[in-house]
This record gives sequence, structure tokens and C-alpha cells, in this order.
Amino acid sequence: MKIASTIYKHIKKLRQLSVKQRIVVIFIIFILIPSIAFLTVTIRSYSQYALNSILNEKYSIMEQMNKNIAYQFEKYEDLTMTVNAGIFLTESPVKN
Repeated sequence: MKIASTIYKHIKKLRQLSVKQRIVVIFIIFILIPSIAFLTVTIRSYSQYALNSILNEKYSIMEQMNKNIAYQFEKYEDLTMTVNAGIFLTESPVKN
């Protein structure tokens, strides 16, 4: 009941304003405030989406780097095994 009486008092005050002031108040209430609220929600949701997207991409890059490093180590291991096998094959255990 108290809210209704408060609203009624503000409506009475609004009727006492000039037409120009009424237009400004109506513009602020029905255009400006909802626009600011909509922009705030949109910016927050977009920034959250962008942050999640960046984090997912970083995770993807880290996974790919891990795979590349593992592949390089396998390649070096194969190379060292080839070099060791080559040395072993060129040395003969029996000397003349």
C-alpha cells in the first residue's frame, strides 16, 4: 500500500511539470534507462563469451604444443637410436 501511495505522489509531481519536462522524464524512464540496462547486459554477456573463447583457444594451443613437443622427442629418440644402431653396425666385435 505504501508503494502505491509513493507512486501516486510521484505522478502528482509529474503532472505539475511543464510539457517539456514531462517529455524529458518520459524519455529517461522509457528510453534511456532500458537502453542502458540492455547495453550493460549485452556487454557483460559478450565479454564473458569472449573470455571463454580465448581460454578455449589457449587450451587448444597448449594441447597442440604438447603434441608437437612429444612428436619432436619421439623424432629425436628415433634419430639417436639410428645413430647408435649405425655405430654398432659399423664396429665389428672381432678385430683382425
